[in-house]
Amino acid sequence: MKKPVGVVLRKQDFIYYLLITWISFFYLINMSNGHDWGGDFSMYIMHAKNIVSGTPYAQTNYVYNVDTSFYGPKAYPPIFPLLLAPFVAIWGVNLKVLKLIGVISFILLLLYLSERVVPRYFSPILKVIFIITLGLYPPFFAQADSIMSDIPFILFCVISLRRMNDQTSILSSDKTKWLQSCLTGILIYLAYGTRTLGICLIPVLLLLDWKKNKKISLATIITIGSAFALIMLQFLLIPETGNYADQLPKSLLGIISMLAASFLHYFGMYASISTIIPFHSYIIQTIVFLVVLELVIVGLFVRLKQTVTSYELFFLVYNVALLFWPSYQGMRFILPMIPFYFLFFLEGVQFLFDRVKKYSLWVPRILSLSLLLFILFSYHSIFVSLIPRTVSDIERQETQELFHFVQNETTSKDVIAFFKPRVLALFTDRKSVALAVPAPNGDALQRIKDLNVSTLIVRLNYSYESQPELIQLIQESPEYFELIFENDDFRVYTFAD
Repeated sequence: MKKPVGVVLRKQDFIYYLLITWISFFYLINMSNGHDWGGDFSMYIMHAKNIVSGTPYAQTNYVYNVDTSFYGPKAYPPIFPLLLAPFVAIWGVNLKVLKLIGVISFILLLLYLSERVVPRYFSPILKVIFIITLGLYPPFFAQADSIMSDIPFILFCVISLRRMNDQTSILSSDKTKWLQSCLTGILIYLAYGTRTLGICLIPVLLLLDWKKNKKISLATIITIGSAFALIMLQFLLIPETGNYADQLPKSLLGIISMLAASFLHYFGMYASISTIIPFHSYIIQTIVFLVVLELVIVGLFVRLKQTVTSYELFFLVYNVALLFWPSYQGMRFILPMIPFYFLFFLEGVQFLFDRVKKYSLWVPRILSLSLLLFILFSYHSIFVSLIPRTVSDIERQETQELFHFVQNETTSKDVIAFFKPRVLALFTDRKSVALAVPAPNGDALQRIKDLNVSTLIVRLNYSYESQPELIQLIQESPEYFELIFENDDFRVYTFAD
């Protein structure tokens, strides 16, 4: 007698939930106390502190310098700081506690993808491979240990995309249509209000509705209207958020160069996915990348042949948008594509296995198990170097000495030049700015005066972000600078014009 299908599904679901639970504990027990130098997290926390204290949202101690606009805009979108605000209100600037938002968001993302996005026709072992491959993907593991908006952004995007599929396929009453369409619009705004690239969801919905219904339906108009209303409200209340206009090229040649550079940059990011394998041979990694890419393309075309969904459109629209986005942030910008990249890859694998099944039922099972073991082996070779997590530079004694000195020996009126101005602003409650040396106008000293800088901090033994050039400037113009603090990593100078 055959067992009821429901029982089989519950047993399979138990395995999926058990895997996700184990991954959740793995993330939680490996959270670190510190953070990397990246300044975005500092801005999010400063915005959250402003929300808690009632201070104007964009009023932080980060002094925006158009010469170093690549550090980021004057203010970031408000949704992630709103998520941080309750934690900041209760625990203050506790980095480990604030990381919980990213970990919880990732757990919810895995659950949602497993239940609502992964096709039901996937074999159980392919679904297990998807959960493990995505759940233990090292860049996600690294990102979850950061106080960043990326994972909540992906969660909002995925939920929005699933709702788009349902909304453009299901006929409903007028009352339900209004409510459901407004809810989808709110979710689209939540994605945009977390990261500005969430704006990509709007053309995805328009394209999907036109493809499925040959028109732009009332539900889509309501959804986009709801999203735009909230976007405009954000713009009116916080006009400084997410403005990258300063980083855009000012000429046609500059735009063409940017597009070419962006293509090469992000193609390299996708190619780097193959570096998770434990073989350092360029030839082997290239072969793996090409095989995976071919299966991704096959899987994408298989899905497009069946029916067009929001997932394929988002994958295409988002990647095109990246070409025009002036800010490069490495793997961070590719992360929203990773779930779909793995999904399309496994679609390609499923397509291949369906063809092989005609000749042998055992070959797909053996290949699936081999693929799973290979992924686990590859991930193990990476995690042995990631765990335990190393002490971050912010936790180092030299950095803490610097923060203590700045807090006690400078005033709230001082403007301090530092290579990570937003980090310094957060941990010292002092105004801080980043310098470009040499300055675009050729006169770095005059630029320092224009920015009202009173104190400069130089990071020693660091070859990036104008630090060697700043040291050279100080050596060439010693009459303007006086050394007042020094340790193994930093020197602090006063500036007198």
